[in-house]
Amino acid sequence: MESLSAILIVFLPLAGALINLLLLSYEILAKKEDEHLNPIKIFSGIVSCLAVAIPFLLSLSIFGKETIRIEFFNWIPLEGYKITFSALFDNLSKVSLLYITGVSSLIHIYSVGYMSHDRGFIRYFMLLNLFVFFMIQIVVSENLVQIFLGWEGVGLCSYALIGFWYSGYENARAGFKAFIVNRVGDFGFLVGIALFLIYTGGVDYSLTKNLPSDKVFFVALALSMGAMGKSAQGPFWLWLPDAMRGPTPVSALIHAATMVTAGVYMVVRLQDLFSFPSGASDFVFWIGTITSILMGFFGIFERDIKRILAFSTLSQLGLMFAGAGTSFKYTGMFHVFEHSFFKAALFLISGILMHEFENETDIYKLKEKKPLEKGMTLSALGFLISALAMSGVFPLSGYWSKESIIQAVSHDFGHTGSILMLIASFITPLYMFRAYFIVFGNQKFKLSFSPSHEGGYLMFIPVLVLVILSVIGGIFDVGGWLGKEYGYQGEIHGGVSPVVVHVVVFLSVFISYIIWGRGKEIPESGAGKILWRKLYLNEIEEYSFIGSAVALMKLIYSFAERIIVEGFYLFLSVLARVIGYAIASAHGGEPVRILFLIILGITFVLFIV
Repeated sequence: MESLSAILIVFLPLAGALINLLLLSYEILAKKEDEHLNPIKIFSGIVSCLAVAIPFLLSLSIFGKETIRIEFFNWIPLEGYKITFSALFDNLSKVSLLYITGVSSLIHIYSVGYMSHDRGFIRYFMLLNLFVFFMIQIVVSENLVQIFLGWEGVGLCSYALIGFWYSGYENARAGFKAFIVNRVGDFGFLVGIALFLIYTGGVDYSLTKNLPSDKVFFVALALSMGAMGKSAQGPFWLWLPDAMRGPTPVSALIHAATMVTAGVYMVVRLQDLFSFPSGASDFVFWIGTITSILMGFFGIFERDIKRILAFSTLSQLGLMFAGAGTSFKYTGMFHVFEHSFFKAALFLISGILMHEFENETDIYKLKEKKPLEKGMTLSALGFLISALAMSGVFPLSGYWSKESIIQAVSHDFGHTGSILMLIASFITPLYMFRAYFIVFGNQKFKLSFSPSHEGGYLMFIPVLVLVILSVIGGIFDVGGWLGKEYGYQGEIHGGVSPVVVHVVVFLSVFISYIIWGRGKEIPESGAGKILWRKLYLNEIEEYSFIGSAVALMKLIYSFAERIIVEGFYLFLSVLARVIGYAIASAHGGEPVRILFLIILGITFVLFIV
């Protein structure tokens, strides 16, 4: 029974995607595409939601039970190598499946309301189901090849979802940007897989112990490039803010519970590799810490509510990497789990604001709409609770995971680590409460609930569930459960007092109120312009990443067109002349036979081409 549950968890989202593909084909052929919610769309929405909700329920049913392993087939038969397509359901996989399928189910339900009048409704849900299928492949895989399949799958789906409204140039460009930047990281991932295969003779995670000690750092460094690309860490950060061009539920799916957390998952899954005393863990820690502080700082200088949340994701992912870079690697995954609740809630609340106010995302223009005075009380309250949870306020969900990271970093990196974590803790409330005070501040507060002003029940109920989980998420003790397998077997001693952390957090909230709660803002001219332009890092890196990639693609295309294609046709023309000369010599120029052989030769060449 448990094996059947495991199989359904893996393949039901794929089945949902295939059914939606059939519905999409019918819709196109029958020319039934329109902006109204018709029976075909309703059926598509039901199938898509069930294709993710059932795996969530099945994940709950196997949680806490013995490890399950299913080998489907040996999919790459090579002499001396065995690369299987299989599924492993251990503690780490089961925890990951809970937040992936659980949060994704809520986002699917929300999407039915959000996308109900979109012409691409069925295409959207097909891509959403396919995205979840590939994400599940990442967390149940037993080897680097299978995880790379899921890795590339979510990358391709995210490209299609970010550029979902592809008729707009900026939307298509954002998808292309994400695709190109991730290809750079994935190149490092491929190099890491190749090195792992060469040095261990296989690609299974269990072979990590066979790596020569002097090669561990290089393999870990190459693989961490892939992790950094997918989780938008270090120089790979620039694709994620532009990913806000896609539908808001896509932003919630990618940035809360799925793709961007894949890098953290891989580092924790390969703990034997990154725990080796080679410096790999230190590298992960420093990349994460620097990204967390810098991206949080950048979030202060944004007007677009979705981009503010994007920078908050970058900052929180940095904290996850910092945790994964310590001896207590489980702390990174613990924060992934808790973060999925409040970050998804924040994105979906921003989607409700956009839904009510004609897709407006500018926080100052949203303030002019006075959402509180128009009955959006619960959205404001949900945003406040989620912002407090992200800031790590007791007893909300973010407190438990963030506190575990702070203590782990303090344990491994001493006073330096403690100071860096306090800086990160100070910045988080600064940008989150800036957004809150600007959008919801200085308005008459009336406790009322109007479903029509909260996006309707289909959109608000998933948000309500996520906000509740943001409050009670800490009771699940995922950190303690994962710590048995993915952490240093010992207690954390010393560290920063939670009281000190809370003083820093509330000081940040107070400063945020003093500046933005009273209607002030950092000027966008003069020296402030440099800050609002993110130190021009986006322009510099975009020119380096995107410009170099486009130039390389043009070079490859030019080579393929001029050398390969034109060379091939030149070869065919020379071959035709040689054959013609040979035929004429052999048959004394007999016209009919020569013509027949020429036609036969042309037919053969066309068949080959």
